Amino acid sequence: MDRKNRFLGATFVILGAALILNYYNIISFDIWSLWPVVFIYFGIKAERDYFNGHAGSRNLLLGSILIIYGIYFLADVFLGYRIMNLLGPLFVLGPAVGFLQMAYYGHRRKSNYRVGVILTVISAFMFVDKLSLIKFDVLIYVAFIFIGLFMMRKNSHDIDNEDNDFEDDTHHPDERY
Repeated sequence: MDRKNRFLGATFVILGAALILNYYNIISFDIWSLWPVVFIYFGIKAERDYFNGHAGSRNLLLGSILIIYGIYFLADVFLGYRIMNLLGPLFVLGPAVGFLQMAYYGHRRKSNYRVGVILTVISAFMFVDKLSLIKFDVLIYVAFIFIGLFMMRKNSHDIDNEDNDFEDDTHHPDERY
């Protein structure tokens, strides 16, 4: 018996047992709540195809996205919406992991690494924003005000220098030629 048949057989045994326990109201289980497992399965398959040499590097990106999104939706089924609001940044982290995998395995290292790091930083920023009491939106608005004030000060400083340069070029009555 090969591994694939054993895994598939064990999956059917566990699924059948869960459905029987659900039928007798021992546990609460809905087969349709497991739809995200399909995402996870195809994500693992995409990555396995890459590592077996049957697919290109884009399968790393596709695999990581499907696995992380599948985990997100599966957590949504079991944990509910309240906790899922905090896990929203996983939608940015999925592609980030894929780009970092492609860079690690030597596919356009520099550009994929750069994109992966940028997406990871954005995802981390979003996680911190969701988990913290400080609202970063307001900090960004305050930063806009300071940038605007800095730009206004710089422009007024440049105008003052131009005025001084203009005054130096004018003829004063007390000067002799």
